[in-house]
Parts: sequence; C-alpha cells; structure tokens
Amino acid sequence: MIMNEIRNSKHEIRIKRETMFEIFENSLISNLFVVARVRAFLRETRNAQILQRSLSDLIFFACSSACLRVLNGNSKYPRTRKHALLRTNPAVPELISQSDILRTTASMKACCVILLGCMIFFFSGNQASAAEAVFKQDPQYQKSFDESVDKALAYLAKSQLPDGSFPGGMAKNTAITSLCVMGYLARGYSPGLAPYGETIDRGIDFVLASQSSDGSLVGHGGGQMYSHNISTLMLSEVSGMLNPDRQKKVDAALGKALKIILDAQRVQKQDTHRGGWRYERNSNDSDLSHSGWALMALRSARNNGAPVPKEAIDDAVGFIMKCRMQDGGFAYQPGGGASITQTGVALLCLELCSRHREDTTLKAGEYIAAKYDVKKTNEIPFFYYAHYYLAQGMFQLGDDQWEKFAPKIYGTLLKLQKEDGSWPPIGQHETQPGPCYATAMAVLALSVTYHQLPIYQR
Repeated sequence: MIMNEIRNSKHEIRIKRETMFEIFENSLISNLFVVARVRAFLRETRNAQILQRSLSDLIFFACSSACLRVLNGNSKYPRTRKHALLRTNPAVPELISQSDILRTTASMKACCVILLGCMIFFFSGNQASAAEAVFKQDPQYQKSFDESVDKALAYLAKSQLPDGSFPGGMAKNTAITSLCVMGYLARGYSPGLAPYGETIDRGIDFVLASQSSDGSLVGHGGGQMYSHNISTLMLSEVSGMLNPDRQKKVDAALGKALKIILDAQRVQKQDTHRGGWRYERNSNDSDLSHSGWALMALRSARNNGAPVPKEAIDDAVGFIMKCRMQDGGFAYQPGGGASITQTGVALLCLELCSRHREDTTLKAGEYIAAKYDVKKTNEIPFFYYAHYYLAQGMFQLGDDQWEKFAPKIYGTLLKLQKEDGSWPPIGQHETQPGPCYATAMAVLALSVTYHQLPIYQR
C-alpha cells in the first residue's frame, strides 16, 4: 500500500508539474494570439518604429502575464488535496515527502520569477522609449508642433523689412536674414512659390546685394566670419531651387564666398588650432563655434558639387577632435572646459562628416543627455543657439538618444513661444540679435524631422 501511495504521489508531482507548464503554455498561446491580432492592426499605421516598439511591449505582456498566472496559482489543480498516508505513515517520508510536491511547485514558480525579472530588465528600457515614440507621433502633438512653426514663419514674414532683411543685431545683419530664409526652407517652402516664395527671394537678394567685391558676405551688420559662414551655408542650401537668373548670381557669389572660408582655414596657426576658424579671416587661432558654421558651409557646398577639397573637411574635423574632453564633451577651444552648447556643435558636425554613431559621437550624446536639465535650461548661455545645435545634433545621432531627448527640447521651446508666433530673446547674449534671430533658431531646431534642408538630411 505504501508503494501504491508513493506511486500516486509521484504521479501527482508529475501532474502538478505538467499542469503548471500547461497553464504557462495555454496562457502564452492565448496572449500571443492577442499580439497577432494587435500586430495586424498596427501594420495599418505604416509606422515601422511604432510597430516595432509596440510588438516588443506586447510580447513582454504575453510572457509576463503567463508567468503571473503560474505565480498566482491560477490552476484547476486542487490546492488542498493531500494524502492521509503521507501524514500518518513514518516510512513514507524516507522515500518521498510532501515537500517534493512543494519543491516542484516552488521550482516552477522560481523559474517564472527569474524569467519575469529578466524580461523586466531587458524590456524596461524600451518602455520609456515606446512611450516617448508614441508621444512624438501623437497626431494632436504633431498638429500643435506644425501650428507653432507656421505661426513663427508668419511672424517672420510680417517682420521682414522692405530691403529683404530681417531686423536684429547691428545694422543690416546677413546672418540673421540667412537664418530666417533657412527657416522657411526647413519647413518645405521654396523660392518663388506661394505662400512665402517672395519672402525667401527678397531675403536671398538682400544677402547677395550685401556681398563685397572680395566675396565677403558680412555686409554692414558685423559678425565677420559668423555672418559670412552662415550666409554661405544658406546660399549653398538654396542653390538648385532658384530661377536661372538668380541661380547665376548665387553661383558667382558662392565661388567667392567659399574661397574666403578656405583661405581663412589655411592661415598659419599652431598645431592645436590648425584646421579651424575664428572671428577674422586672418586670425591665428580657432574656436569650435566659428568652425562649426564654416564646416557646414563647406560640407553643404561639397555635397552640391562645389570644388571643396576633402582635405579641408578632414582638417576641420581634426580641429574639432582637438576640442574633445575626457568626459565626452567638447570645449570652445582646445584645452578649455566642456559645455553642452559646444558639444552640440561638435556632435552635429561630426555626424554630418561621416562619424555617425561612432564612440566619439555616442559619448557626446550621452554627455548632452546627462547635462540637459529641463528645469535649468534658462541657465544655458546662448539659449537658442544651443538648442539649435542640440536638436540638430541629437537628431542626427538618432535612435534612443533622439527619442528620449526630443520631448524634452520640444517641450522647452514650445512653451516659450509668444502669442504672435515669435520667441523672446533669453539672456544677455541674445538680446541684441532680437526676436527674429530667436524665432529663426527655434524654427530650425523644431524642423529637424521635416527632412527638408539637404545639409541636415540623414
């Protein structure tokens, strides 16, 4: 009789184990059926990113739900079933005890706990990313986003002066006008076409008229190499979108403007500053801020087929790398302290120059993510300048870094926009450039996902 009871007990253990596996299997199959149905629905969104993230979350749900059913003892197996002989016959425990059944149950549950823990560990990072991806793709959010940019462009159009320039800075600043023109291009508007074709054309003509006989695009607004580099970038970006007469003027202006940038890079400098640019054409040192605009102008022109030597691009990248600090950030000049603003400049330039997601750019992205505090953004010097580079750089870096960063920077900028569509200058450094400058930089920062400006396309 004892042996019969032992056989019954072993059979019960096997049934218990098989029952628990059956619970897990049936629950998992049932949940995966739901996943398949939802997957079919998600495919209709035609959004691969959302589909991938959502399926990842649903698989996590299916497996974890199956584990929880086992842990909760959701079974038809009677929990209170016991054998009288196991309780009364002292010979039985030496061969098989009630704890064998309990150990079988416990081991199965332990496996489920371990599996559940592993899933939480591996999927937890995707939960935030998925939520942020949905937030970013939300139709109402996108509508608000589009309305914000459109209001800003309407404000700029009303602010344009009769000569085609946009107010701000010292006298007639070609850099501010060029930034405003690029704001329209970034939204997908083209020269000569309604509703802002005339606004764009007049801005281009103002910059062309400001060029001196030696090719400088500074005009009377000051800023020297800042104004020249930014205006050169704008003319390169708009090239190919113009009518034949205006295109000829732009081609001629670009040839002279690019020569100035290349000559300024070739000025004799110490090794730590070689390859970069500074405030003046003949400066014998360099900084990352000026070099960023100059490099983008050269890169844009080279992309358009202009005869820009590859060595010029490589030397500029070499200078940027000299500004890199051990913590992954970048400094204004070699040997200085890293800042979030200059790290954004470096990240964008390196990404545009075939350094996509290398160790250097990944660490720069980590530095930016760690330093960007939404509660302290007003403490960032050159607020709009910084946000322009941070948005562009992190977007180029892409993947999870951009998904996590985008809602932060979008939220920061959108809440600052005024009712008339403009953005107010923040801090002493951007008071003089004025609201047109601030608005143009905000538009360029917010427009990265439109993929319209060739230089910023992934």
